[in-house]
Parts: sequence; structure tokens; C-alpha cells
Amino acid sequence: GSYSSPPRGAPGAAWFGNVNILLSSYYFWPSIGGVERQTYLLAQELGRRGHSVRIVAARLEGMARRETVAGAEVIRVPAGRGGRYARMGAYLTTMSTVAIRNSQWADVLQVQQVLYPAAAMALVARSTGRPLVALNAGSGAFGGVRLMESLPGGRLALRMLAAAATVVSMNREMTDELRGAGFPRIREIPTGVEIGEPIGEGERAEARAALGLGDAPTALYLGRFDHEKGVDLCVEAWARRAPAGATLLLAGKGPTEAALRRQVDDLAERRSSIRFLPPTRD
Repeated sequence: GSYSSPPRGAPGAAWFGNVNILLSSYYFWPSIGGVERQTYLLAQELGRRGHSVRIVAARLEGMARRETVAGAEVIRVPAGRGGRYARMGAYLTTMSTVAIRNSQWADVLQVQQVLYPAAAMALVARSTGRPLVALNAGSGAFGGVRLMESLPGGRLALRMLAAAATVVSMNREMTDELRGAGFPRIREIPTGVEIGEPIGEGERAEARAALGLGDAPTALYLGRFDHEKGVDLCVEAWARRAPAGATLLLAGKGPTEAALRRQVDDLAERRSSIRFLPPTRD
């Protein structure tokens, strides 16, 4: 499922030392989300290991056109205007143009998520002779494969990507879905989780006291409030089965926050055992 030697047209010497990676991700820091965070950490760690990373991303309101983030050079292109497909078409055009301009520098192309931008990067890879890696970030009803199969030209886009890319899958379920969609080159790599240095008992007690938790059992959800995350199911399960005196903390923000707050308010006697916290980077 992976290249054992440099693909034709790629500078072979780079494969035995430092590698130049051109990475495409529509959303990137300071946008917050799982893929954005993973892209940030990937760029940071690749840089630490001596590789060079350039990131092409959409320039949303308030973002700089060029800057250095996590040790990577970030090039932001206009996100486009008008309706959904007009914006996407404009973004794909400018993103592809920037990718082609940087292809002589790059040894490897990478794109985050198997969506329309991945198909555009497949064309860039074919035209420049550079190998392409695509990261699949979800499966099932909320995954890229199922979504693209329902969108205009989506099945063609998936076939283009399958022909050009090695796809990274996070788990067996995702791998099976990709195989069913016709992807022949798949590498299964579970997503890593940052684990910091263990905190001492004193620091732990201080943090719990600041949140008014005491010694009661506590569960924490930290992430985006969105339907695909299933936080509403977590709240429902908590209301049914949580042990007496336990607390559920929900830290984050997102489009379903108002609905979640209404759901918690409707729980009556269990309402006090679920608390909302603002989003945090810590």
C-alpha cells in the first residue's frame, strides 16, 4: 500500500533524508477542529524531525495571507464568494494554482479529508508527477466517502482520488469503507493523542477545587458541539445511567450548543449534574 521507491518524476534524494511536504487543508489554525489540530501537530512534528512543510489553506476573515505556524510556512488563498459551489470552485482554482507553483519544491503532496479539494490535488499530482497522500478524517454518515457519493460529481471525484493517492485510514471500519469505494492503496494509521506530563496530586486537587468538583466522580467532553459528535447521546446516557453525585462537564462550542442546553434544561432533577464550560486550548 505504500511506495517502496521514489515515484517517477519525484526527486529521489529527498526520500533518503529531509522531505519537502506540501499540505492542503481548507481549514487551518486559528480555526479549531480535529483535522485542524491534527494538521497543526503533524506540521510541528515533521519540522522537529527535520522535514519542511508548506500548508495551503483558505484565508477566512481576519487571517494573514502568509505566516509561519507550527514551524510551517502557511499560504492562504481566497475562500471565494457567492453560493456554496461558487465558493468551492474559486477556492479549488486558486489552491490548485498555488500547489502547482510549489510542486517543484515539494517531494510529496498531502491533502486532508477525501472531499473536493482532494480530487483537485489528485489532478495536481498527476500533472506534476508528485506522490499524493490523502487523510480520511471520518466514516459512515459523517465521513467524506458517504458525503461525496451524495454530491454532484462526487463519485467521479472519488475515482480520481483513488487513482492518484495513497489514503490514510484511522481504523478498520474506515478501511473497509474505502476499499468498498474502490481505493486500492490504503495505510491504516490510528490517530495519535497528545499526552502531556502527568500532573501531581496537588495540582489536580487545585484544578478540581477551581471547578467546584470536590471528590465526586467527573466525566469530561472536550470538543466541538455538533450533531456528528453525538454529544446529545452522551447527555441522554448520562441522564439514564450516571452514578449519583457524579458530574459531566461539557467544554466547547458549536452549532448544536443551544439545543444541548435546552436538552439539559429539560432533564429536571439531573440538570445540576451537567455543566457547560467555555472552549479551551488547555
